[in-house]
Amino acid sequence: MNAAESQPLQRLAQADALHLPGGRFTLGLPDASRHAAAAGIGNSICWIPGSVRWRRPFYAVVSSRIGRHLHRRCDWFALLRQAIAATQQDGATLLISDGTAAAPWIQRAADRFACPAITICVSPDNEDFDRWLSRIQKHPPGDRIVISPPIAPSTAIADAPRRDAVAIFLADRVYAPLVSSGGNIDRLLDRRLADRRWNPASVWIAIDPKNRGVPSHIDRGAVGWMISAGNDPVAVTPAEVPREGDLSLGELLSQRGESDAADRWPYLVHCTRERDGAWPDQSEVDFHEELLSGDCNCESGPLATLRRILQTGRLLATDRLTRGSQPVVCLSARPLADLLGGRVFRSHLGRWDYEPYGIAIHRSLLETQGGRPAIYGDADDFDALPPADRTYFQDRGTTHDWRLEKEWRIAADIDLTTIASHEAFVFVRSVRDLPPIARYCRWPIVVVGV
Repeated sequence: MNAAESQPLQRLAQADALHLPGGRFTLGLPDASRHAAAAGIGNSICWIPGSVRWRRPFYAVVSSRIGRHLHRRCDWFALLRQAIAATQQDGATLLISDGTAAAPWIQRAADRFACPAITICVSPDNEDFDRWLSRIQKHPPGDRIVISPPIAPSTAIADAPRRDAVAIFLADRVYAPLVSSGGNIDRLLDRRLADRRWNPASVWIAIDPKNRGVPSHIDRGAVGWMISAGNDPVAVTPAEVPREGDLSLGELLSQRGESDAADRWPYLVHCTRERDGAWPDQSEVDFHEELLSGDCNCESGPLATLRRILQTGRLLATDRLTRGSQPVVCLSARPLADLLGGRVFRSHLGRWDYEPYGIAIHRSLLETQGGRPAIYGDADDFDALPPADRTYFQDRGTTHDWRLEKEWRIAADIDLTTIASHEAFVFVRSVRDLPPIARYCRWPIVVVGV
């Protein structure tokens, strides 16, 4: 036996000598081919708590990052539910690699649907083995397997994290609901499909335009995976309701005897934007439950937000983009055409500052409900304000003069059910946007065409 072959055994003996209660050390994982595992994660020592039941078959869900707009990923969550259901139906155990992109959602889904699961924590490659062993000795994990840094030269893939590799190379079946071309998951799946020690048909890859690497993987034997009819998320759009009086902005103002001149514009404008996570009146826990259970509406974008506002009859106050904890509704006193004509894409926010969707309400009406212009200034001005006025403070800005927005705020929700048809109007980009909101709207709908 040469030095390279004896080193793993020496490390195992070093770990065993600690006689830690509550678990055991192993060279590699039980019933897994050492050579197969080493191909993906390297030769390692594993700490296996006594409470962990190592029972094959193991199924794993691996995924590239799904991004921050989770409500756009109804298909991804539907596929996750399918993978969980298949794991339960086949009497398998879900293998979860801690620290991977999808791990938090996979763990939540396993808990939500009571699916048997094992969590594996892979130590960083650059961690010293003695330091790793000391860490385990001080706090032996009782609910998850921990894999040491590599302890001998191996053929493990050098350009992909071992935490991604562990699920792909240890699972009997791998589900991949999203694979980014050229990413870690793509490279690791390619490696598994090229190795005859694994059946190519044990890799299931979602057939989706976003999975650009799918055709090559399927050509090598992977199974193409689609959302079944029973789990197909369907966005329900109300049938078009015929309406009279859908106008251009100029036509509406002419009918009402109003003007879009800056000094005569009588409205305050609230532009909607795409939701970024939970709704203002929804907790993160409820939002996550909605995603996992399949109850999330697959519609997205500022039109979907406008539709929800019209359905609920409320403009909800929020503190997400203001200083302090007081929720407010933000509006602009700029004429609508001027506001939308000067809109800018804010790259640091990943969105436009204004979208051509929203509602305009008479300023005189909102003033009676506590509406006030924003107070622009700098940090010193904020500190000098009475506490009651700080709710209305907005930094004037350095690279951009935010005073141009002519912002107004109301420190409460706006109840739209009390607003008469002649006191407001709704606006959308195109006539194609009318059907989803027509039945919920009792104000004129203006098509702005931006």
